[in-house]
Amino acid sequence: AVAAPGRRRDGAEIDGNEMTKHKPRILVTMGDPAGVGPELCVRLLGHAATAELCTPIVFGDAAVLARAADHLSLSLDVPVVSAEDWAQNC
Repeated sequence: AVAAPGRRRDGAEIDGNEMTKHKPRILVTMGDPAGVGPELCVRLLGHAATAELCTPIVFGDAAVLARAADHLSLSLDVPVVSAEDWAQNC
């Protein structure tokens, strides 16, 4: 089930600050490095409207994403977390 904007799952009203503080994390796999997945992920990570609604997290090779961003002439200014750090902290 998806909660309506401005309401928690239990139906209680929430203000904009609480919505921002508790944005859902959306996990996306990069897919085949030779396919369109890396380019789609770069565009997802750079999409401002998406960042307002959620925290997108891409599982994949950071170097492949960097090459896709370069190919698209787009900036990829996002934090990179190693698999070990993810396992310990997320």
